[in-house]
Amino acid sequence: MSPVTLGLWLAGFSALTTALAHASIKSGQDKLAVQAWVRLVGLTIATPLAIWTGLPPDYLWPWLIAAAATHAVYQAVLSFSYSVSDFSVAYPIARGSAPILTAVMGVLLLGDTLGPWLVGAIAVVSTGIVMLAAGGRVSRHGLLLAVATGMLTTVYSVIDARGMRLSPDLLTFIAWFFVLDAVAMPLLFAVLRRGAAPAAFRADWKPGLSAAIMAPVSFVPALYAFALAPVGAVSAIREASVLVGMLVAGRVLGERVDARRLIGAALITAGIAGIVAASAH
Repeated sequence: MSPVTLGLWLAGFSALTTALAHASIKSGQDKLAVQAWVRLVGLTIATPLAIWTGLPPDYLWPWLIAAAATHAVYQAVLSFSYSVSDFSVAYPIARGSAPILTAVMGVLLLGDTLGPWLVGAIAVVSTGIVMLAAGGRVSRHGLLLAVATGMLTTVYSVIDARGMRLSPDLLTFIAWFFVLDAVAMPLLFAVLRRGAAPAAFRADWKPGLSAAIMAPVSFVPALYAFALAPVGAVSAIREASVLVGMLVAGRVLGERVDARRLIGAALITAGIAGIVAASAH
């Protein structure tokens, strides 16, 4: 199996598990408390690995700091998005908009050109997002938060991919990323909740622990995939998790998933597959 093929398989595994991790965040009463659980458990796991790998080289620190900062903003926006919108709407819009934004950034920043098949695939994804936004319980504020989440997913994917490829070994970037990633969200949670933080933290221990377990299971394979395969293909494959998200929303979270939402999610997934196929040629 070639490194690229292995990377794409890892991206597919990440797609399956990412939806479960996000559903755990959505199921918590206080989304910031769940995020704090994820970061602190990640710190507990990553600290021994970071000590074992030693300090990263100087040239890697800017990418680690940029990755941690971008993820912190992403986690905050994601938490607010899940607080105001149904998971079966916010999740597909956030994940489905990432390939579109990646394509646009490629044109504006990297001088990429979009062929007719790629434009058509992006249009299919856009149609799916419109169906979800029009048929689901999402306000204008919720829609903006979901799209902002997708934009931040695009940004952190590019940063993470660059950091993983510059890392002297795959474990160094991963271990130190999880250490730095544990700073912002627990502090934000403590500041915003003040005296209520301990009680909220205890109340959400079940979804928090569940999300904390699923987070590295879903994201570490994605980081490895970024180092092995083209970032655009990895990002697009991960977004196929929208269909898993639909199943989780209906079966686990008890949300009403009607035909329009299913068709919208299916269009997003089909468009993403088209983006991968068109990008390969």
